[in-house]
Amino acid sequence: MQGNVSKTLITALEVALVLAILIVGNFVAGQYFVRLDLTEDKEYTISPSTRSILGNLDDVVSVKAYFSSDLPPRLEQMRRKVADVLDEYRNYGEGHINVEWIDPAKDPELEQQMRFLGIPQVQAQVLDKDQLQVKNVYMGIAVQYGEKRQAIPIIQDTYTLEYDLTSAILRITLDEEKVLGFLTGQGIDLDKQYQGIRRLLGEQYEVRVVNLDSGRTSIPEEIHTLIIPSPEGVTDREKYEIDQFIMRGGRAIFLIDAIRLNEQAGLQAQPVTSGLEDLLANFGVRVQKAIVQDTRFNTHASFSNGYMQYSVPYPFWPKISGPFLARDQVATSRLESLVLPWPAPMKLDVPIAGDDPLLEALSGEDRARAPELDGSGTIRSIPQPVGADSTGADEAKEAGESEAEGAPVRAYILARTSPYSETQTGRYDLTPSNNPFQPRNAKIGKSYVVAAALEGRFNSYYADRPAPSADGSEAGPDSLAEATKIKESAETQIIVLGNSFFLQDSFLGQFPENAVFFNNAVDWLTLGPELIGIRSRGATDRPLKEISDGVKTTLKVVLTLGPALLVIVLGLIRTIARRRRRAAVEADLRSAAGQRA
Repeated sequence: MQGNVSKTLITALEVALVLAILIVGNFVAGQYFVRLDLTEDKEYTISPSTRSILGNLDDVVSVKAYFSSDLPPRLEQMRRKVADVLDEYRNYGEGHINVEWIDPAKDPELEQQMRFLGIPQVQAQVLDKDQLQVKNVYMGIAVQYGEKRQAIPIIQDTYTLEYDLTSAILRITLDEEKVLGFLTGQGIDLDKQYQGIRRLLGEQYEVRVVNLDSGRTSIPEEIHTLIIPSPEGVTDREKYEIDQFIMRGGRAIFLIDAIRLNEQAGLQAQPVTSGLEDLLANFGVRVQKAIVQDTRFNTHASFSNGYMQYSVPYPFWPKISGPFLARDQVATSRLESLVLPWPAPMKLDVPIAGDDPLLEALSGEDRARAPELDGSGTIRSIPQPVGADSTGADEAKEAGESEAEGAPVRAYILARTSPYSETQTGRYDLTPSNNPFQPRNAKIGKSYVVAAALEGRFNSYYADRPAPSADGSEAGPDSLAEATKIKESAETQIIVLGNSFFLQDSFLGQFPENAVFFNNAVDWLTLGPELIGIRSRGATDRPLKEISDGVKTTLKVVLTLGPALLVIVLGLIRTIARRRRRAAVEADLRSAAGQRA
């Protein structure tokens, strides 16, 4: 009897101990948020940028997830993923993120409110009783901060959910909405060529069209970042307005083309003058009157020859990827590729800060060849190797960073073409039939800078020049323009690309990574680096590495004959094994027969 009581007591203590461990473990788990994400880019973990934004919230942000409760299985799985993401936001928000799940279908008045919020019903296909039916469901999110609201109307997948949600939180918590300006006039046709990128930017910013009207109007004070796509024949007074905008601390993106295309004449091109050459040279960058062709790293382009369409590798559309995108710059750090059709090379006349992609792409003794492979003249010299493990490139990099540190203006190389590039000048003929380049036949040429960022305190181009008037005359020394002229800027940034084609509607559809890059650039200038790491995650385009013809032939032979040879070898091994087993059995039988005899 006493033994039974002892066993019962021990069992009760064990159960109590297990319950205590579960209670304590549950309490500790509630205090700490831990998740293991083994994906390469941590795609199921919110980024440090989002954590920083959530950590800086000073008041409660309400996140309301409007989802129907009876979703089809496929959408129910997505709803669970959304719930996981919102749980992370709530945990990292440290009390400043309030998440609420609501089914609007249960409240007719709430359905009316959905239309006001801009969250529509969407149709989903449901398999019910072996019949495919259409059902109306809700799958949207509304974010509220005080009186400000922002909606994500339809959650179609979780691929961009973090960016959409974090940008909505950032937008409604900012004191004022940032304003972008798109310069128009002087050859710029925004409605015809740049509707797509304007629409994308309009989801994050207020986008305005700015027309300087030959300098009769100024750039509005509320414009934070000015985008200047494909300028042509900019007047002196317009140039002065752009100069003074930057002197006031404004940010600008210059998209400068070296050519104007005439596609009706078989892709003939003519040189074009932007009118901003001397202004940009004053800031420290010179866009060359040439276009770059990369004979090895390019993309396919489709052309029409009468009634037939064909696609060929097109060297005038360089595909910049891997080490030729700056990995130390937020605009390109996580970008996989960038396609720039008919880009112009540029030279930088200010010290280079940060990494040079060409040096990062080269290794070992090849680094000593960097100056001769550099077509933009940014790598002037590399010390000779001192030891077996040194190429002198690190010393050159340190010297460049030291020079840039004390300079009023510093440049950061964002993108280069590969060293298999060359330039074309003068009369351009860009038809593919005249450029029969194949990647395997590519020859070493030069690497050219095609995108760069400059930051610092810029001197005005008009510091020692009279301010021009709208009619082209010079303003007098006592004029209002001279009295209000700013000769040196506050700390600011500009980005210069030798290309505007990559943003045109016809190219954005083919190369969506171009939009990611440009959004990153605008965010860096306008908001800082917070959102860039979020958008760039998942922007993946990983081309196969180039291999030699010999390796290709070897692989073909191995893959063609290999399986047959493998079967033969396995058959031989099996035959030999069976013969050995048979011989062993026969030997055992003979031995047994001998013993019986």
